[in-house]
Amino acid sequence: PPPQGSWPPPQAGQAPTAPAGTRLFVQETRRPPAVLAAVVLTWVCSVLLGALFVAGAAWLIASPDTLMDEMRRQNPQLDGTVTVGLLRGTLGVMAGIVAVWSLAACVVAFFVLRRAAWARVLLILSSAAAGLGLLACTMVNTAMVVPLVGAAAAFALLLRRDVSDWFRQPR
Repeated sequence: PPPQGSWPPPQAGQAPTAPAGTRLFVQETRRPPAVLAAVVLTWVCSVLLGALFVAGAAWLIASPDTLMDEMRRQNPQLDGTVTVGLLRGTLGVMAGIVAVWSLAACVVAFFVLRRAAWARVLLILSSAAAGLGLLACTMVNTAMVVPLVGAAAAFALLLRRDVSDWFRQPR
């Protein structure tokens, strides 16, 4: 019998196996918490901002009189150039763009969790572009600071060294 605590030699034609509970040269590659944080921030901010923007645009499309009156009050020269139809069309296009962008960001974030390097790059670019747009929006509505912080945080989290190292490691 083999000595206590040693493995018997493998039989011919069989790969060596380790006893249960031991690992042979397995490199542990756990997902950094920053990746999950960036993905959750993306999902929450995208869903909330996208839903609120689309709902607000739908409300303004359904009853544009208040917005038209305010636009005319602030700039009387718009009276003949901006029509209700133009306003509704512009709001509809903007709502569509925001909805598609929000949905795309959520899908790309899913692929970031799946460790797709291309998705990380896309999410970094999307967060940067969204951050710039939200920065401009804060001039009109200071509540846009909240999603701006979310976009900036997701951007920063995805640029961390431990995150980039995780994407470079073999699976």
